[in-house]
Amino acid sequence: MMATIQPKPESESRAKVMRLHYLEGLSMRAIAKRLHLSRKTVRKHLGQVELAPTVQKAQRQSLLDPYHHVADGRTRAEGPGPR
Repeated sequence: MMATIQPKPESESRAKVMRLHYLEGLSMRAIAKRLHLSRKTVRKHLGQVELAPTVQKAQRQSLLDPYHHVADGRTRAEGPGPR
């Protein structure tokens, strides 16, 4: 006769959290609301604090860059503005 192993409730909730996050694409807040868990618990189950990825954007040239010298010359010629 073989003994049956009962899964821990925590591992079941972890599996639900992982499925909802990675397969269904739900946010931590939505998962917490759906499973009636705290967001901290959801974060713990996911294994890390998820931060929005930071993407370095390439420097773009402004439309006003060709006229930058004109604007600088005008502000220097006028001097300090009124108070």
